[in-house]
Amino acid sequence: MKKLFAGFLRDVFDHARFLLTDKTPYKYYDRDGENRHHFTYFVAERGTKNAAGFPEGPYEYYHPNGALAEKGTYTAQGKIEGAIERYYRNGQLAIKGTMNAQGFFEGAYECHYSNGQLNFCGIANGKGSFVGAYKSYHENGRLAEERTYNEQGYREGFFAHYDNDGIMTETGLYNAPGQVRRPTYTLP
Repeated sequence: MKKLFAGFLRDVFDHARFLLTDKTPYKYYDRDGENRHHFTYFVAERGTKNAAGFPEGPYEYYHPNGALAEKGTYTAQGKIEGAIERYYRNGQLAIKGTMNAQGFFEGAYECHYSNGQLNFCGIANGKGSFVGAYKSYHENGRLAEERTYNEQGYREGFFAHYDNDGIMTETGLYNAPGQVRRPTYTLP
């Protein structure tokens, strides 16, 4: 299935065929149309199709090396909804969150580096942004950034950036539209 996202091809994945084959190609494209991911899922649990012909129920995809790649649940309409987890080929958790009916993450959401360290975490607003506290981390596990989002998904209030050693290097304040209201301060 080809999906257009903001006017560009986002991914190519035949969701209906995943029930019929052990190897299903998957491609994911960035905004410039460049292929970012291209791999084959090995499907362990094929699930079932409902009367409308859509895949329905829990699913699991595996990387070619046998490691779990993704697990979640298909709705009766053949859409992924509910708790979802994605994993790196080395078995480390990559993404954990809850997908809503519109295809966006909603609620607690976290993303990890391939070494297992937390990359960022926050509360997804179900519309493609965050709400409330958001933190990102360096690959060594130290805090990289902290900021807050308002109910509309705009950056708001205090923010801080930290270097690889965890030392604060920059601070500032955002106004509601997400623009810096006060000058930022770069600390020595």
